[in-house]
Amino acid sequence: MRSAACRWTVVLGLCLGLSPAGSADEPSARRLTIHWSDPERQFPYSIEPLVAEARALFAPLGIGLDWASADMVVARDHVQVVLLALDRSRGKMGEHTLACVQEGPGAQPAAWILVPRVRETLGLPAQRLPNEAPLLSRALARVMAHELIHLIAPRVPHKSGGIMNASLGRDFLLRPRLGLLDGALARAVRIAFESWPSAGAAWPFPTGA
Repeated sequence: MRSAACRWTVVLGLCLGLSPAGSADEPSARRLTIHWSDPERQFPYSIEPLVAEARALFAPLGIGLDWASADMVVARDHVQVVLLALDRSRGKMGEHTLACVQEGPGAQPAAWILVPRVRETLGLPAQRLPNEAPLLSRALARVMAHELIHLIAPRVPHKSGGIMNASLGRDFLLRPRLGLLDGALARAVRIAFESWPSAGAAWPFPTGA
């Protein structure tokens, strides 16, 4: 995975900014399809709250999110999102990393989320709880949004606050949605998405980014 230009994102603690709501559901908005895969049943709940949270996070960007299951064929403008039960990177992700992305020439844009580490960050036990679905939905949507921005706008750096902070901790994963993108970041992602994906894109992603 590293040879295909993979960025490991460490996710621990965060402060957020505010941004106005957008209109990503308008017909004129560019669409991005999330090719969702949960082969190890890490999220055995209704996906609707997670989808709603992710769409709301991307509304300020003018990007509409569509969803496709793993068995559907998606032709273009899509990212494969895979939920994992174990770190299969042979230690490259680091012991606190929640997710990573892959992008580069000839590579399918993809994001992998290590669900047990998201649960640990939330303070949830390894065993599922009857009331955990809303919390886990919100957390997975926010981790995914962070990684999608890395894929869409790989030259946008981590920041000291907001959704692109290098560390996304329990407060960020659980707090009410207040608008997590500042205006400058939203503009940068919108501009990058206008030419995404780029056939010639190849970006150096340093270990521990």
